[in-house]
Amino acid sequence: MGRAIIRRKVREHLDLTPAFEPDVDVVETHEYLRIAADIPGVHFDDMDILIADDSVIIRGERKGEAIYNHGEEFRIMERKMGKIFRQVPITADILSDETELYYEDGVLVVHMPKNQNYH
Repeated sequence: MGRAIIRRKVREHLDLTPAFEPDVDVVETHEYLRIAADIPGVHFDDMDILIADDSVIIRGERKGEAIYNHGEEFRIMERKMGKIFRQVPITADILSDETELYYEDGVLVVHMPKNQNYH
């Protein structure tokens, strides 16, 4: 299962040279912040979502080996395979412990309630 790794500060070295960055939508209300990312063809188990004070990091890998047969030659190869990485800056004070993740039809949704006691 994909996992949300909650970190107050993300300082680890991310050893990734991404094949692509997923497109995202960021929606904000008074009550929550929500990110929707297009990540078709990536299994939820192959994703990590890291939540820090100032950003959400989505990383994972799209694996294509299972759909190709040995001996096939590509005539056109436009679909990107490999590592994915996207860092989305956030400015709201969120309740990271209450973050919810949804993944359906190639769209990852990260729903983060805001801290209503923050002034």
